Amino acid sequence: MKRLLIICSMLALTGFAHAQTATPKESAWEDNENNDQRAVTRQGNDFAGTEMSLNQGKVTFTGLPELPRPTWAVVTNSTGDFLKQSRVSPQNNTMDVSRLHEGNLYFVTIVYKNKSKKAFTLNL
Repeated sequence: MKRLLIICSMLALTGFAHAQTATPKESAWEDNENNDQRAVTRQGNDFAGTEMSLNQGKVTFTGLPELPRPTWAVVTNSTGDFLKQSRVSPQNNTMDVSRLHEGNLYFVTIVYKNKSKKAFTLNL
């Protein structure tokens, strides 16, 4: 009975709690009269418009952005084993995949600054 009374009183007290911000009231969003508020935008993915097509054993990438560092296309199999990599750019946008076994599923990943930016599936 004692436990039940303690639990009910704790639940009643939590109903009276109000959420408060850590900032003072004069800097709250609603009360701020500062007209120099700048929204912080996140940089979008430069490779969002990149597409991949397969034609006669060659993969062609379209929509690659012009960037100062090299961009790589990496091919892995379904178990994650590295098979092939090639440097790609808007001028040199093809990669030969004719030596890969037909009937298998592969993954092609666009890598820039050692981070994957866009991934495709390649079903031969």
